[in-house]
Amino acid sequence: TMPSRSIDIHWKLSPWFDEADQTDQFWKRAQPLQFRDHGLVTLNPEDQFLHICMHGARAWDSIAETTADKSSLTWIADCVLLSRAFPELNWDAVTANARKLGVRLQVLPALQFL
Repeated sequence: TMPSRSIDIHWKLSPWFDEADQTDQFWKRAQPLQFRDHGLVTLNPEDQFLHICMHGARAWDSIAETTADKSSLTWIADCVLLSRAFPELNWDAVTANARKLGVRLQVLPALQFL
C-alpha cells in the first residue's frame, strides 16, 4: 500500500489578502505540475516559500497565544525541505513579493525563526 499523503487545497491563499489581485499575482507565476493523470498548477518555489511562511506566522501567533497543536509547527520542516529541494531559491524575489503583497510584517517573524 502507498503511504497516505495530504494535499492542502486553498481557494484563498491568505486571510491577509483582501484583493483578488494579490492572489492573482501568485497564480500568474504558477508552474505546471503533473499529478498522476491530472495536469495541475502549483506555486513557484519562491511563492511557495512565502506561502509557507505566512502559514508559519499564523501558527506562531497561535502558539504565542495558546498551547497550540504541535502540528502547527510543520511549516518549519516544510521551509527547510523546500529550501533544500530548491537551493537556487531567489531570496530577493521572496522578500520583494512579501513587500509588494503587504505581508512583510507577517512573514518577518517566520523568516527570523528559521
